[in-house]
Amino acid sequence: MTPHEQARSIAERLPDPLPTDHRFVVAVAGPPAAGKSTLATALVDELDGRAGLLAMDGFHFDDAILDARGHRKRKGAPHTFDVASYASTLGVLRSQPAIELAAPVYDRSLGLSRNCASLVTSTHRILVTEGNYLLLDEAPWSSLHDLFDLTVWIDVPLPVVEARIRQRWQNAEFDAAEITRRTEENDLPNARLVHERSATADVVVLA
Repeated sequence: MTPHEQARSIAERLPDPLPTDHRFVVAVAGPPAAGKSTLATALVDELDGRAGLLAMDGFHFDDAILDARGHRKRKGAPHTFDVASYASTLGVLRSQPAIELAAPVYDRSLGLSRNCASLVTSTHRILVTEGNYLLLDEAPWSSLHDLFDLTVWIDVPLPVVEARIRQRWQNAEFDAAEITRRTEENDLPNARLVHERSATADVVVLA
């Protein structure tokens, strides 16, 4: 199935009518390079103006913070995200369906988050959120689970994940040594973690 076909199938699972007391939150999770952003964007498109998007990657700690903490080489690991700010933003958007709120977006070309780069408006009765660790069954990520109304897991074999990760860093024009370091010392351990420690999703799609 294409991402848009998968999105259409997910959209069919949404309740009709939608709840009136909160935004309906769809969480899309999976390992790095699984296609989470692609599927989340396709789902927002499929919902045709009814859905806003909140990406977990927008809540990366800035490199200055990671440098100060000695975490720069593990950027993208669970402890390199501001989970509290993500949870707060998600909680407000879910509990206040009429609120308009700007959210950060991670810019891969710059390697940093751009503040107030995405807008969730009062017309968005559904919120699609995506990220590696949304279903991770360990604190503090597990505290998010009650905020999700429908969860989606993108199932990708680890060898495919590895190939996609290496291609991603090759496209970013890193040399072979740096590609190997980033893949084997950071991205693959993160992928194994979410494969082994994520809660069961309501919907599983293959990619």
